Amino acid sequence: MLNVDKLLCILKDIGHPLPPDASVLDFGCGAGNDVQEILRRGFDAFGCDFQFKPGPHVHTLESSNRIRRIDFSPYTLPFPDRTFDFVYSENVLEHVSNYPETMAELARVTKSTGVNLHLFSSRLRPIESHVFVPFASLVRSHKWLMFWAILGIRKPEQRGMSAKEVATQNRIYLLKHTHYHSRRTIEEFVVPHFRLRWVEMQMLKYTRLSKLTGLFFLTFLGRLVGEFQTRALFLQLPTTDISTGEKFPTLSLKDK
Repeated sequence: MLNVDKLLCILKDIGHPLPPDASVLDFGCGAGNDVQEILRRGFDAFGCDFQFKPGPHVHTLESSNRIRRIDFSPYTLPFPDRTFDFVYSENVLEHVSNYPETMAELARVTKSTGVNLHLFSSRLRPIESHVFVPFASLVRSHKWLMFWAILGIRKPEQRGMSAKEVATQNRIYLLKHTHYHSRRTIEEFVVPHFRLRWVEMQMLKYTRLSKLTGLFFLTFLGRLVGEFQTRALFLQLPTTDISTGEKFPTLSLKDK
């Protein structure tokens, strides 16, 4: 199943299916492949990133302003306030170094009735998903990385490199480009801007574990997947009580 299909199905299962004319933002769009696919399905799709990866659709999407570059200083997503019905990312939030600014910007460009869904690697994932070294999201010492490099752990593009070169390259990448946080720390960054739900159980339906049944077991398994594999974070802006005009408070940690 395409990533786009998975995201749309998860949204539907949560109770927030996208309307046919929904505006969608791929946050951290890379080469824009998902943007192109979402456009093909009739949605009003855009993407943004600091730089774009090579791909067949990059030139067309950039020239039509469908994919745009994020400003560094001040950190700003290149879209007006309240633009999108749905903002999503996949394998992006583990690279974010400025969570407070990022969450503020994601909230700014989301419509008051819009939602966010972000899938990203867990801090406790046994095999770090970028350098393939066990627990490298937690242990980043040169000795640890060197040990696994000596054992032959390599990314495909690192084949032929010495163990020392691999360990040095991996350490630089991990320190500069990955920022893993605990579940509670992420919640603390998020709650000033959004109400949140962890929806790993809904995500499980679209993985190889989908054949497992039983609500209690799936709930337990969803928590395990969130802690040790992939997190699924569903976000909504604080809502307003129509009868009084008062804004409901942002969900606090003790409410969950």
